[in-house]
Formats: sequence, C-alpha cells, structure tokens
Amino acid sequence: MQKLLFDDAEFKSFSAGKEDSLKAVNVASVPRRSPFRYPGGKTWFVPRLREWLCRHAKHNVGKRPRLMVEPFAGGGIISLTAIFENLVETSLMVELDAEVAAVWQTIIAGEAEWLAERILNRTYAC
Repeated sequence: MQKLLFDDAEFKSFSAGKEDSLKAVNVASVPRRSPFRYPGGKTWFVPRLREWLCRHAKHNVGKRPRLMVEPFAGGGIISLTAIFENLVETSLMVELDAEVAAVWQTIIAGEAEWLAERILNRTYAC
C-alpha cells in the first residue's frame, strides 16, 4: 500500500509550533490562476499546501506525490497551484456541481477560448 503524504505522527510533528502559518493569508498575494472567484474558496490554503508538498519532497528525496485529489474543487486553486508550480505529477479535481465541472472539462479539453468567446458574445443554447 502506498504511503500517504503524512501519517499522524508526521503531521503532529509538522504542525507543532506552526501557529504563524495559521494566521490569515492575504489572498491577493497568491497568483490568480482560476477563472472563478468562488465562495468558500481555498486560496487561503495555498501557502500551507506549498509548505506540505515541499516538505514531502524534502523527506522523499525530491519525489513529488504522483496524485493529489482536490475534493469540492470549485475554483480549483489547489489543483492549479500544485500543477503550475510542479508540486505534484497529477491532480484530480472532484466537483459535484455539474455546471462548474462542465466548465473545467471544457477548459482542460483545450476549449477555453471557445468558452470565453461564447460567454463574451452571449451565444447560449436554449
């Protein structure tokens, strides 16, 4: 069985004395990679994600996790950051909202310009 990023003991040692990292994050300091401004967004979590994944690579001789799963993807900032910054090999975005998922499927399929044009020209199917 593949080891998770951190077991319970590793997480406790990592979290010990990290009160500073629990302070509020100025989300304006995080690169905007998502086309969404999403209620319940996880932008505040990006610095902590980087810290975890960099620590994982340090303890595993530079190996990145092969797969990261982002539940409740929404705006997708966690997956986008992990992929853009080469912190993981693959990220799986999981989204229950069919319309949000459809937007991501369109973007990932390389049809972002088509989607943007449809939105800007307001050409919707009835």
